[in-house]
Amino acid sequence: MYDAVKDLDRRIGSCMDVGHTFRTHEDLVDDVKKVRDRLYSMHFKDLDSDHGDAKDVPVGTGVLPIIPVLRELLHSGYKGELQLEYEADPKDPLVGMAESIGFMGGALRDMA
Repeated sequence: MYDAVKDLDRRIGSCMDVGHTFRTHEDLVDDVKKVRDRLYSMHFKDLDSDHGDAKDVPVGTGVLPIIPVLRELLHSGYKGELQLEYEADPKDPLVGMAESIGFMGGALRDMA
C-alpha cells in the first residue's frame, strides 16, 4: 500500500481497512508502522477468523490484534480518523457498536 503513494504529494495517503488487511494475512501492526506517515483514516472492526468468509463480531471479541494495533497508533502519534465498521447485526447494530466503542475506549484509557 505504501509504495503506491510514497513518492506522491504528502496530501495523498491511505485509508486502512483492518478487516481486509487481516484477511490477506498481513501483519496489521507492521502495516501501520509502514504507512504511518501517510495513514489518514482507518476502518476498524473485528472478525471471528482470518478466513475469507469471516464474520464481524464486536471489537475485542474476535481474532484481530486490536490492542497491539491501538498501541501502535498511540505510539506513532496517529491523528487521523478511526471509523467503526460494524456489520454483524444490520437490523439492530447498536448493542454491538456500543460494546465495540466501549472496548476500544477502555483499552485506550488503560494505555494512557
